[in-house]
Amino acid sequence: MRLLLLTRRPTGYTARRLREAADGLGHRILALDPAGLGAHLGAGRPTLVRGNRPVPAVDGAHLRPGGRTAEHGLLLLRVLETAGVPCLNSTVALGQLRPRTLALAQLGLSRIPVLRGATVRRGRELEDAVAAAGGLPVVLHAESRDGRISRVGASSLAAARAALSVLLGVEQTVMVQAGAPRMTRVLVVGGRARGAVTRLATGRMRYVAEVGPETQLAARAARALGLDVAGVDVAALREGPAVASVTASPALEALEALGGVDLATPMVRAWAARVRAGA
Repeated sequence: MRLLLLTRRPTGYTARRLREAADGLGHRILALDPAGLGAHLGAGRPTLVRGNRPVPAVDGAHLRPGGRTAEHGLLLLRVLETAGVPCLNSTVALGQLRPRTLALAQLGLSRIPVLRGATVRRGRELEDAVAAAGGLPVVLHAESRDGRISRVGASSLAAARAALSVLLGVEQTVMVQAGAPRMTRVLVVGGRARGAVTRLATGRMRYVAEVGPETQLAARAARALGLDVAGVDVAALREGPAVASVTASPALEALEALGGVDLATPMVRAWAARVRAGA
């Protein structure tokens, strides 16, 4: 089958590995940058175009949202869905990830533990936000309109104020979350945790091969959000693991390099299964 990958980095590591895995399974992936694409609408089936040429018909599509074309990429994916093309992650599921606080709110409503935090729009709200996060240390996050996230850790209120003043100068809303001594990025594919990397307090990274509370929680979170492919950041806390963030654009390079494993093939298999289910 022919599959369309919409990504800001068509020649990057993850796109290349997905193409290699697809070739090995007898499929073909066409990787294109959404920035160079448009949609033609009219009587009949809507089509994507590159320049003045239509993009070849595809059996399935997948969007790796990110960069300044995140919203445009989501629009193109909606056009494909409207035309009946099955998508690995649906636009409904992807829509729950922006802003990132929306995904955490949805998970909380689904009784899935999330990392405590609060949003801040003014400097005078900082102390209440730190208290809502459970006290110091905290991590301040600012999400830009193109989906890029800036993170600053703070172990004192003075450091938090300084970071907040910088972040509020760029974005209107900042999230303050509890600091965690250990964070694990889990790749979830088809409702199962396929690989994970833990970042320790020392900055070292370690591949996690075994199934544990963090990987199980990540799989629950992805399923609750309706994502067939997701990268879930899980914080290790004394009271148990909690979801810190969710992305639909998990990178494969660090996971495959540290684990020495093939994670691209399970992604393509899940993609092909989604196409068959939606055909």
